[in-house]
Amino acid sequence: MRLIIIIFSFLTLVACGPEITKTDQTVDPDASIAKLLEVKEYQLAAEESLKLSKLYPDQAIHYQQSAVEIYLQAGDIYAASAILEDIRTDNDVDRFLYRILEAKIAIHGKDPVKALTLLNSNPPTGAPENLLIRYYETRSQAYETQRNFIEVVRNRITLSQLLKSQDELTQNYTKIWAALNKLNLTALQQYRSSMPELASWLELAIINQSMIFKPESLQLSISMWQEQYPDHPAREAIVRQMLTSATRGNIRPDHIALCLPFSGPLGMASQAIREGFLAAWFAANDNKPIINIYDSDAVNINSVYLQAVENGANFVVGPLEKNAIANLVTSSSLKVTTLALNQVDTPMLETLPADQDAPMPRLIQFGLSSEDEAREVADRARLDGHKRALVITPDNDKGQRLFEAFRSQWEGSGGKIMEQIKYPESTEEYKTWVKSLLNANSSDQRVAELRTRLNRNIRGETRLRSDADMVFMAATPVSARRIVPEFRFYQARIPIYSTSDIFSGVHNPQQDKDLDNVIFNHMPWVLDPEIQQSFLQQSINKHWSADKSAYRHFYALGIDAYQLISNLIRLATQNSVTYRGVTGELFLAENGHIQRRLMWAKFSQGTPVVIDQMF
Repeated sequence: MRLIIIIFSFLTLVACGPEITKTDQTVDPDASIAKLLEVKEYQLAAEESLKLSKLYPDQAIHYQQSAVEIYLQAGDIYAASAILEDIRTDNDVDRFLYRILEAKIAIHGKDPVKALTLLNSNPPTGAPENLLIRYYETRSQAYETQRNFIEVVRNRITLSQLLKSQDELTQNYTKIWAALNKLNLTALQQYRSSMPELASWLELAIINQSMIFKPESLQLSISMWQEQYPDHPAREAIVRQMLTSATRGNIRPDHIALCLPFSGPLGMASQAIREGFLAAWFAANDNKPIINIYDSDAVNINSVYLQAVENGANFVVGPLEKNAIANLVTSSSLKVTTLALNQVDTPMLETLPADQDAPMPRLIQFGLSSEDEAREVADRARLDGHKRALVITPDNDKGQRLFEAFRSQWEGSGGKIMEQIKYPESTEEYKTWVKSLLNANSSDQRVAELRTRLNRNIRGETRLRSDADMVFMAATPVSARRIVPEFRFYQARIPIYSTSDIFSGVHNPQQDKDLDNVIFNHMPWVLDPEIQQSFLQQSINKHWSADKSAYRHFYALGIDAYQLISNLIRLATQNSVTYRGVTGELFLAENGHIQRRLMWAKFSQGTPVVIDQMF
C-alpha cells in the first residue's frame, strides 16, 4: 500500500511540473509573430519564431528563416548569421533557401557581389513558388544595391509573373518604374534596341524622360503607347502619375533673386556661381525670368532677402555662407521658395505652395558637400568588396569632418576602421605619417632590437601590416602627390580612395602621374567628355577660362542652381526621379537637401580615366 502511495505521488508531481505544450491547433502560430511585428518588437518576434521552431519540428526551417529575416529587419546581422548556422539543409530546396538567407545577410552587410554569387545558380527543380518569389526579390535587392537598375527591372518583371496579390503586384510595378527612372535617356534607348522583351517598359520610361515637361506631346505619346500595349500593367496608375506630374511639374518663377557674397573670402566663388547661373539663363530656350543680383552675407542676409522679395522676387537662390543660411532660418524671414547654395543641419521647414496642387519645401539646400563625397567613398569601397580601412586625413577641421562622415557610413555598412593618422597641414615630410599608418615603425624597431641583442649587423626587411584592405585619403593635389609615392616606397599594394579634393579639374599629367591608380569621385562637369564638349562649357571656358580656374566647380554649381529650379516639383513629387546635372546625379532627400551621386575615375599616367559611368 505504501508503495502505491509513493508511485501515485510521483506521478502527481510529474503532471504538475513544467511542460512545453503546443498551442491550440485551431490557432495560427504565426499570428503571435505578426502581432509583435506590428508593434516593432523585433527581438520578441524573433524569439517567438525560434520557440515555434522547437514546438513544430516539421516546420523548423520555416520558423528559423522567419527569425533570420526578423533579425535582419531589426538590423542585427550577427544574430541573423548565428541563426542561419543552425538551419539544417537535407535537400536541394533547403540548401536553396539557405543560399537566399545568406544572400540577404550579405545585402544587409553591403556586399551585393557576394549576394549575387550566392544566387548565381538557377533555382532547383521543384522549388516552391514562395521560395522563387524570395529568390527574385533578393536578386533585385542585390542589383539595386549595386545600382545595376536594368537587372533590377529584369528580375522584377520575372517576379511579377509569380505574385498573386494585387497589392504585391502594384508594389512590384512601382519598383520597376522607380528603377527605370534611374536610367538616363541614352541608356534607355540602348537597352530598348538590345532587350526587346523589355521594350514596353523601356518605351514608357523614354516617353517620361523626354516629354515630362511637354504635357501636350506627352499625352499624345502615351495614347499611342496605350494603343500598342492595351493590357500593360502600367497603363493605369503609372500613366496617371506621369500625366499628373507633367501638368504640375514645372516651377516657372518670373522673378528670381540671386543672393551671394561678392566681397570677402567667398567673393571669387560667388562670381563663378553668378557666371554659371547667367550662362544657363542665356542658354535656356523657354521664357526667361527677371534676374536680380544682390550682394549679401551673414550680416545683412535678412534685410537683403526681404528687400529682394519686396522688389518682386518669387524665388530666391542663395545664400552661400552656412552662417547666412542659419540666420535666415532662425529669423523666420523665408517668404518664398529658396534654394540655398550650401547645407546646414536644420529641421525640415514647413512647405510653401509652389502652385495650387504641389507643395514645395520652403527651404531647399544644395551644395558641394565634401562630407557627402566621403560617405560616397565609403559606399563605393564597400561595393568593391573592402571591409577594413586605413584613414589618413589632414589635422584640421575639414579633415576631421571628412573622417567622421566616412567613419559613420563605413561602420554603418559593416566596415571596420583599423587606424586613422592625421598629418599636419604645414608638413613637408609625409614619410613619417605613412610609415606610422602602415606600422612600418614597429617592423624597424624589431630589427633594431634584434641587432642590439645579438650585437650583429642584421639586414632587416620591413614588414607592413596586413589587417587592412583599403585606404581612405583626404588630401589636396599638392599633399596627395607627396603622400601616394610614400605608399609605393613601402611597396604597400593596397587601393587608395579619395574625394574630388584630390583633383582640381585642371589637367597636369606631369605632376599627377604620382597619383596613378588612386580612385576618386568627381562631378560630370570635370570628368564627363560629353559635358566637357557641350556648348555651355565651351562658352564658359572661352569667356572666363573656367577650365583653368581653381573655382571651376563653382561655375557648375551656378549652372545646376538655375536648371534645378524648373525640376524641383518633379523631384519633390516623384521620389524615384533624379536630375542629371553637371555637378552630379541630383535628387531631393527627405530633409530638403539636394544630394549628389558622382562619377568615378582612376588616375592613369597622370590623367583621370572614368572607370564607372554615373548613369
